[in-house]
Amino acid sequence: MKKLQKGALSPEFKQELQNWYNKDKGKDTENDLINMLREVL
Repeated sequence: MKKLQKGALSPEFKQELQNWYNKDKGKDTENDLINMLREVL
């Protein structure tokens, strides 16, 4: 994952992120949150 020096996201990174989201629909994030909650509770 690459950022430009000024902290802006490159068009390539934005496209890569969009492709990941379209494929994953946030399931990895959802699973990570569920696992963290299970550890706490």
